[in-house]
Amino acid sequence: MIEAFSTHCPQCGYEFNNREASASFTRLMNELKAAEATRTTASDIRSAMFGQAFGDPVTNKKKTIISNFPIPNTKADILEFVTMAAPLAVKKGGFMTQNHPDNKLHNDLVGAWQDKLKQVVMKARFSMKEDKKTLAEIEDIVRQCGVKI
Repeated sequence: MIEAFSTHCPQCGYEFNNREASASFTRLMNELKAAEATRTTASDIRSAMFGQAFGDPVTNKKKTIISNFPIPNTKADILEFVTMAAPLAVKKGGFMTQNHPDNKLHNDLVGAWQDKLKQVVMKARFSMKEDKKTLAEIEDIVRQCGVKI
């Protein structure tokens, strides 16, 4: 019997791959683009750039999408997910430029991406108990993003 979240067969070593699941990150990005496409007016863009008391509604929707998006199960898909998400979990710009319009839209989502990377590490710890090397690589990538795990 194969345990849930296993990345390979314990008897023969076959590594599970799911071609459909490998498109997971692409599906996530498409959902985020669709949310961004709902931003229609100049005032929506200004609110995203300069914020409101309760935050920008489109940015909040994107944070929810990231938070609720399922993490894939296979080793290859987890690796793809973490390598694609890692750059999105690092702030752009320095003290003086982090709120520049080119950086602000990205930086407003950094916290959501960092939380998602924590979830990826938790899932990897369950599914890759037997693959310490890959697990260590995932943890290292996430730490390089400034995420405390």
